Amino acid sequence: VKAHESHPQTSAATGRIVTEALASAGAPDGTFAMVHGVPAGIRLLRHPAITAAGFTGSARGGLALQQVCAGREVPIPFYGELGSVNPVVVLPGAAAARAAEVATGYAGSVTLGVGQFCTNPGLLFVPEDDGLLAAIADAVRSTSGGPMLSERIHDGFESAIAALAGNPAVSPLAAGRPGDGPWAATPQVFRTTLADFAAGLPDLAEERFGPGGLVITYQSADALPAVLARLGGNLAGGIHGDPGSAADLAAAAQ
Repeated sequence: VKAHESHPQTSAATGRIVTEALASAGAPDGTFAMVHGVPAGIRLLRHPAITAAGFTGSARGGLALQQVCAGREVPIPFYGELGSVNPVVVLPGAAAARAAEVATGYAGSVTLGVGQFCTNPGLLFVPEDDGLLAAIADAVRSTSGGPMLSERIHDGFESAIAALAGNPAVSPLAAGRPGDGPWAATPQVFRTTLADFAAGLPDLAEERFGPGGLVITYQSADALPAVLARLGGNLAGGIHGDPGSAADLAAAAQ
């Protein structure tokens, strides 16, 4: 395992726990080992004794590692979890009945851990409901930012948010309070329409790792499945419905 460069001591402590657990279970010495640094990780991928590789992280980094695996004299399988935007759909019934609850939950999820959870709901599909949008904006404004894990991660978030803000089909919805400390990020949420989102794919569906989100408004839930089907793979997804919106729920779940 290659340790993450942003928390080497935590990685080493976790590695000791894994090593001790394997030893207590009777595993041979050397079953688990850890290296540090990107060059060491690349050497591992190219070593003839390595027969498969797994990676969790950005799409750009993962695709680069995949090329290393494919370019070996004897190519090896590469298993990657490369970013995730975890789309969430709010159906009209839920928007009308639980606007405040949905908004509060969304704002909390977007900013959890300064947005650095892999299950962060980067895309939120909501009906064109001014009440729900206002509730979301209020909830986001009540949040606070904080320091991100590393300068590189912070700079990547700031760059992604700047690109989103510069898109003519996107407009700001709300921002939270700025965070304190090094590499601090401010929660920011934007909005667009389903038609503009579909026209802007795949760029508008890129992961923005950090406390940022894009709210997409739709006129009819019937239009959602075709757009959702164009998204890439994701770790998680969610649908907020209510007993009175069974037909909408069925359409969105196709």
